[in-house]
Amino acid sequence: MGNGRVSVYVSNGGVSVYVGNGDDSVYGGNGSDSVYVGNGGVSVYVGNGSDSVYMGNGSDSVHMDNGGDSVYVDNGGVSVYVGNGSDSVYVDNGGVSVYGGNGSDSVYVGNGGVSFYVGNGSDSVYVDNGGDSVYVGNGGDSFYVDNGGDSVYGGNCDVSVYLGNGSDSVYVD
Repeated sequence: MGNGRVSVYVSNGGVSVYVGNGDDSVYGGNGSDSVYVGNGGVSVYVGNGSDSVYMGNGSDSVHMDNGGDSVYVDNGGVSVYVGNGSDSVYVDNGGVSVYGGNGSDSVYVGNGGVSFYVGNGSDSVYVDNGGDSVYVGNGGDSFYVDNGGDSVYGGNCDVSVYLGNGSDSVYVD
């Protein structure tokens, strides 16, 4: 896809979509799909399957359904909604919100300004540089935090928190 306002609807199958700059929407069906997004306000809705989404710069939204999905986010303004399944989210620079569904999810974060809402399941969150907030659901969760300014809010669960340098807060119910 070139630059501009584009909508793409994908049915069942293994599909790769390359989206340039612009206000785009991509709707993926069931299958192993890959979506590569450039700069712009992009919405990606991924169905059931093992999907990969690569986000560039911009105010983007990624909605994942059931499956083992991977999301790679470069620079901020992104919301990621992860469905049920074992998902991985890789975030480089901040301004990102990650909403985890039920499942064993992994989130890897570079530079801060990230909010995590982790659902039910055994989740792992790896945070490098701070300014992050983590809200924990039910499950055996682990958090690895390097440089500070982070907050962790725990629900009814077994939580392991590893804190590095900085002013961190941990609230466990």
